[in-house]
Amino acid sequence: MKPSKYQQDIYNTLVATRFNVAVAAGPGSGKTSTAVHLSRLVPHGKSSLFIAFNKSIVNELKTKLVNGTHCSTLHSLGLRCIFNHFPGENKVDAAGSKQIRFIEPYYETLHPRKKWVAIYRVDEIMKRARVTMTPPDRTALEIMCDNYAMDYDKEHISVASRALKQLYEYNTDPDRFSIQIDFIDMIEMVAHNNEISTPQYDYVFLDEAQDMSKLDQKFIRRLIKPITGRLFAIGDRNQSIYSFRGADPHAFEHFLENPNTIELPLSVSYRCAKSIVREARLIYKDVEEWDQNPEGVVRKGEVDEIEEGDMVLCRNTRPLISIFLDLIDQNKKAYVVGKEMEKGLLGLLAGFDESDETNRVYDELENILKSIADDLEKRGFVKPENHPKYVRVEEKLQILHLLFRKFKTVREVEEFIKQIFHDQDREGVRLMTIHKSKGLENERVFIIETFNDKPLIPSRYAVTKDQLKQERNLKFVAITRAKRELIYLYL
Repeated sequence: MKPSKYQQDIYNTLVATRFNVAVAAGPGSGKTSTAVHLSRLVPHGKSSLFIAFNKSIVNELKTKLVNGTHCSTLHSLGLRCIFNHFPGENKVDAAGSKQIRFIEPYYETLHPRKKWVAIYRVDEIMKRARVTMTPPDRTALEIMCDNYAMDYDKEHISVASRALKQLYEYNTDPDRFSIQIDFIDMIEMVAHNNEISTPQYDYVFLDEAQDMSKLDQKFIRRLIKPITGRLFAIGDRNQSIYSFRGADPHAFEHFLENPNTIELPLSVSYRCAKSIVREARLIYKDVEEWDQNPEGVVRKGEVDEIEEGDMVLCRNTRPLISIFLDLIDQNKKAYVVGKEMEKGLLGLLAGFDESDETNRVYDELENILKSIADDLEKRGFVKPENHPKYVRVEEKLQILHLLFRKFKTVREVEEFIKQIFHDQDREGVRLMTIHKSKGLENERVFIIETFNDKPLIPSRYAVTKDQLKQERNLKFVAITRAKRELIYLYL
C-alpha cells in the first residue's frame, strides 16, 4: 500500500533529520505498519529497539521487523537486565505472591475470608504505589488511594507502608546472590538502580506512548543512547484512558518535552467506516476518513438486536450486568470482560457467611457504604457521595442488589458471579467497559449511552479538567472500536 502523506513525512524525518518524534497516531491509522517501515530505515550499523505493549504484539512484530531490530516488552527487557545483574538462581514470581509474603504476617489472626480481602486490598495499594512512584509513607499513600478511589482503611495504609519498606530493602540488598522478581520489579528495579546496567540503542520505537506510567518513562530514558540516541514515541493522547490505574495522563506530552522533539500526525483511520469517523470527529477533529472505506452505519438500536459476536460497551459495569441478564434470558451466549469486578464483588461478600440470606445482607452492605461516607466527611470531603471511592463501592452494591433479586443466599450469588466474568475470548456477546475495549475492534459495536434515562458519559462525578478530558477520551475510544456499524442504546 502506498504510504500516506503523513507516513512519508515520518519516514523522511527519520532519514533526513536528527529529531526525536512523537507520532500522534489516531485509531486504526496503521501505526504498526508505520513503525515496521521505520525499522527498515535505520542506518546500517545502528542499533534499534521496538518496545511493544504485550507479548502477542512482540510475537507478531518479530515476523515483520527488519533483522537486527530488537523487539521486546519493557518487562521482558527489564527482566533480562536483572538476571544479568544477579548471577544466582533467580525466580520469576509468576503467581504474583511476592508482595503477599510481606503482607500476610500482619493478618495471621484474621478469619480466612476477611484475611484475604485485607491482603488483596493492601496488595493493590502496594502495586499502585510502585507504578506511580509514591513513597512508602502513610500520608503519601492515603493521598494516592484517594486519587485513585481505592478501598482502604487506616490499617491497610499502615500495613502497606511497612510492607513496601520491607520489599524495597529486599530488592536493594547488595549482598543478595539471587532474588525473586515480580512483574513490577522488572521495570522498577532497573528504573531506580543505576548499578543494574541496561542496553542502550541508537533508535528506540515506542508503541502506545500515551499509556506509559512515570515508572515506565524513567526506564525508557535509560534505554536511549545519550546525546545521539533517538526516540520515536507512537501513541494517541486522545486514547489516554488508563490514568485510573497508574498510567500518566500526560505521558504523550512528556515525551514531547524531551529535547529536540517534534510532533507529527498519523491521522487517517483505515479501520473505521466513513460515518463512524465523522461521529468520532464530533469529539476530536484530528482523525480523518479513508476514501476507500465504505460509508458504514451509525444509528440508535434496541437490546433485542444484540447477537452473538457483537461487542457491547459501557462507561460503567452495572448496565452491562443488566443486559447480560437479559441476554441469558434470551438463551444467547454472553460474558462480561473484567475479573477485577468479580474480585471486588466477592470481596464485599467475604465478610458474610455463605449461608446468609441476601435480603438481610444488603442492609449491612448499605451500612458499609454509609461508613465510607462518614469517614470521607470526617477527612474533610464536603460531598463524600461524589468521591470516587464512594462511587465505586456504590456501583458494586447496585450490581449486588440486582443479583440479590435472583438468589436467596450469599453462596448462590458468589457462584453466579464466578460465571459472569471472563478475561479470555469466548463464544457469545462480549460485554465490557470502554476501558477494557482499548486496542480491540469489532464489525458491530453497541454503546450504552444512557441507563435509567441518565447519560453515562461524561460521568457526573468528573469535574476537573483532567477528569473531563479522560471522559472525552473514553467516548472517542468507544466510537472507534466499530469498523462498520455503530449502534447506540438508550436504556
